[in-house]
Amino acid sequence: MSTDLQTIRRASTSCQAHQSINRFLRRCTIWVIVKQYLDQEDTLLPF
Repeated sequence: MSTDLQTIRRASTSCQAHQSINRFLRRCTIWVIVKQYLDQEDTLLPF
């Protein structure tokens, strides 16, 4: 029974880590897109 609990706990922690990594990657992707857009705007704007 203890092994089952350990397996469930390990699975839940790995799932939490996976969610946090996905959130981090999504934030980085959004930031990169925004940065590219801003760089484009800088080249397009005369000032």
